[in-house]
Amino acid sequence: MQMTGFNPAIRAVDAEAVRGIFWMRASISARTVAVMAANFPVERATSSLMSFDTRERDIVWNALQRLLCELIVIQKCMCDTPMNNPASKVH
Repeated sequence: MQMTGFNPAIRAVDAEAVRGIFWMRASISARTVAVMAANFPVERATSSLMSFDTRERDIVWNALQRLLCELIVIQKCMCDTPMNNPASKVH
C-alpha cells in the first residue's frame, strides 16, 4: 500500500509516539530489566522513551539481545529441555 500525500517527517513523529506508548504500556518490571541489562540506573525505567537518546537506545537494544540469549539457556536449565550444544558460549 502506497501512502502518497503524507509528510515523511510527520510519519516519523507518529512512529516515535507509538513507540513511546508501547514503552509506557510495558510493565515496569520489563522496563526495569531492560535498563538494568544496559547498566543504566533503575530509575530510568520510569522515564519516557523520549528521554533516551539514540546511543542509549542502541545500548539497551544490544543488552537485551544478549539477555535474550542468556534467558533461553536459563529457561532450558529449568526444565527437561535438551541442551543442543552444552559447550556453546552464552554471550
